[in-house]
Amino acid sequence: MGIARHCSKMLLFPALLTMYGCGNRAASHTSIPSTASITPTVEASVSGICNWPPVQVSGEPVNSFYWSVDGANLIYSEKDGDVEFHSYNLSSGEISEYIPEVEATTMPETFGVQEYSDFFISPDGRLMIYTQSNGDEYAVYLKAIDEKEDTFLGNIKGYVDKSTWLDNGKRLLLSIDWLSPLGAPEAYVYLVDVLEKVLGVIIPHTSEYQDITYFGLTPNERRIVFTSYSGKDRSLRLWDMIDDSIVTTTVQSPLTFKWLSNDEFIAVGHQNNTSHPLIFVYTIAEDSVRYVSPFQLDAHPYIKDAIQISPNLRNVAFIDEAQQHLHLIDCKGLNSR
Repeated sequence: MGIARHCSKMLLFPALLTMYGCGNRAASHTSIPSTASITPTVEASVSGICNWPPVQVSGEPVNSFYWSVDGANLIYSEKDGDVEFHSYNLSSGEISEYIPEVEATTMPETFGVQEYSDFFISPDGRLMIYTQSNGDEYAVYLKAIDEKEDTFLGNIKGYVDKSTWLDNGKRLLLSIDWLSPLGAPEAYVYLVDVLEKVLGVIIPHTSEYQDITYFGLTPNERRIVFTSYSGKDRSLRLWDMIDDSIVTTTVQSPLTFKWLSNDEFIAVGHQNNTSHPLIFVYTIAEDSVRYVSPFQLDAHPYIKDAIQISPNLRNVAFIDEAQQHLHLIDCKGLNSR
């Protein structure tokens, strides 16, 4: 889903709008990278990381939820509730009504843009990238708040699924999944260079990338992390934007993650296609994957972002499959890894 379809709640998704620091690199090329595949080993389960059982937060089925920036509160919406959003305070256990604030600078009208499919505001609020439907493609434009004219950057093939600003707002990553005119799934990641005013393909579609679930960047913003699948096989991949090399792990379907370093992150994901998700520590440099907890989470498989790790790496929240209630797990041992 593009950000434009949630424009009344822009501040609910700060992770899509604020990523910091990066090296410099030209915007476009479409070379297929050299590849390396590692086979992670699963070490013994680590005890004492997470408390069990989970604590139920919501009294009714939940549509969605997200963390506050500091990880101190869970914001969630119930399916049939009278209140649009609730806020659960982890310290006190109190639940209150939550009314999100929306700044005027997050609205396209501030930039004089009336028609758009998706839009993305730079971290400093001075620039906007937006798309417009253009037949079978979507035209991408750059608009500065203090300039009257828009700059056409190029075309992409569909709605933007994920986006991330980098290099202090000088560049923007756009990830899309779409169906070709023949009905075949294709996926791409594009890079917008704001200073050069160009749009290019960073990760081109190949037969192996029938779908891209885009997760983000390593802390040094050198490698793009995504999952892709070919047939029934789904893999985690790290694409190096400097030398176009790619590393692939065999652990499937991580659903959410938080970085510990440029080569290690904590993730919730599937060990295989049939199991419920587990919590892992992925260590790319050591070619290994370690269990953080021995238990499985009965999370809902069809709700997007049904499992999320808190920004401060202290808790895991998830929506269960049976009742669709929101649950919280105390995992304070995560941030001591």
